[in-house]
Amino acid sequence: VIIFASEDVLTAEESERGFLLLELMRSYLELDMFASLTVHTEETLQAGEEEMLRFEKILHKYMELYPDKSWNFPKAHTHRHVWDDIRRKGATRNYNTKPNEKAHRILKLFYQLHTNFKNVIPQLLKLNEADLAHHFIRAALDLLDASVAESLNKESTDLEPVKQIIGTEHVSLGSPSPSMTIATLEATFSSDLAFKDFRKKLGRSLSNRLGSQVRLQQNHQVILNL
Repeated sequence: VIIFASEDVLTAEESERGFLLLELMRSYLELDMFASLTVHTEETLQAGEEEMLRFEKILHKYMELYPDKSWNFPKAHTHRHVWDDIRRKGATRNYNTKPNEKAHRILKLFYQLHTNFKNVIPQLLKLNEADLAHHFIRAALDLLDASVAESLNKESTDLEPVKQIIGTEHVSLGSPSPSMTIATLEATFSSDLAFKDFRKKLGRSLSNRLGSQVRLQQNHQVILNL
């Protein structure tokens, strides 16, 4: 952001050297953009190579102004070969170091905290192997814990008591309900056709069930389990 914002300040008229530096940095960013593409075509490779020529041209101008400044460092040099590398190996994301930058953090800690800073490669290999074994054991234990928890959960579900209703679909054993007379029952549910002539219907049903005639009176007590 600072680079692009500086274009309004470091103009060619205000600062020739500053403007040349901005040109150089912009060209470098263009090169980095082309090199970072995940999909390439001949057109993108050609555009990258053309930008490489532009970068080198600007770089030579800048080096003439600052002959003591050395540009012989890896990131300035790799762009010269990156286009051939892409043609041979594919996109740079397949072989650059960006995906593994954080992977070396543990090795840095091993070096700082667990080595004597002498002949460190065998020590780092041994520590890295131990770390891998620890992760493998930890993963196995986590898997075992998950399996045991699942089994216990299944067993607890299987052992849960099943609520059973004692009786039939029409009559069940439960808390006692207050009794009432048949007359009160018929008056209470007078709007429900199912209770019309309830005394007679109940008498006929009991007579059929018991095999003998049952005569119910209006003052007989009944218990209705709602």
